[in-house]
Amino acid sequence: MGRQSRIQLLLRKGRRYSNGAILVFTAVLAAEPERFDQTAPFIASATRIGQDWAWIVILVSLLGRWVCDWGLGVLGKQVLMPVVKEVLDRFRDGVFPEKQGDHAHYRVTLFIHQGFLLRGFDYKNSGWPWSGWLVPIARSGHTAQKTKVRFLAEGGTDRYQGIAGKAWATRRDMAPATSLPDLHHQHVTEADFAKYAEDTHVSLDSVKKRLPRARSLMGFVLARYHGSPWGVLVVDSRNPDLDQERAKREFRNHGEVLGRLLEAM
Repeated sequence: MGRQSRIQLLLRKGRRYSNGAILVFTAVLAAEPERFDQTAPFIASATRIGQDWAWIVILVSLLGRWVCDWGLGVLGKQVLMPVVKEVLDRFRDGVFPEKQGDHAHYRVTLFIHQGFLLRGFDYKNSGWPWSGWLVPIARSGHTAQKTKVRFLAEGGTDRYQGIAGKAWATRRDMAPATSLPDLHHQHVTEADFAKYAEDTHVSLDSVKKRLPRARSLMGFVLARYHGSPWGVLVVDSRNPDLDQERAKREFRNHGEVLGRLLEAM
């Protein structure tokens, strides 16, 4: 058994013991020790001592369970993330079988939805930490893995950002944006910036600040086993024409696998 497996085993045991302690001491709090004063004084005494310490034990056990859950989540991501990356790479290669140039020109990015994001304050777009956000966790290829971009995706409203946010809000099979202006052309105009912002559902200031290179994008909603949305997959290309039928086919081939992997993380 490897080191990581041993740690996972200890964390699972720790979570099990924490749950057991919570159940036992919750029952102790509900007990009536005076009922045993005559028939079983030892039990009555032990129950009173347990009640004196019950809240401390319960609080420590809750903290222990949280630590174990957190640790198992971190280890689970370490184990499954390489598999997720492999699926994203296969998805990209299926959508762009004749890709030319750097892999950064053709990307697939995986976003998960978070109901609360401390860094999600965005006054201009009425976005608050509790508004709901799509946060990137993995990307195909070996370049440009780290990104600070995140998109507003408030449930039950029409307030969202980006192709990822539109896919999440509409719950459609896909949300496309193609034939986008080339913002790195020497003759780029203010109208180009405005069109890019409108077609991709982001603010004009954001477009001017980030100067995105993608000329076409598509967003797909990932669902849990029982059908509720879980995250969004965004395909982007520096080519203005993205083969939507091919992208849909690859999503049918890989979307369910990604959804199952995400649930396990």
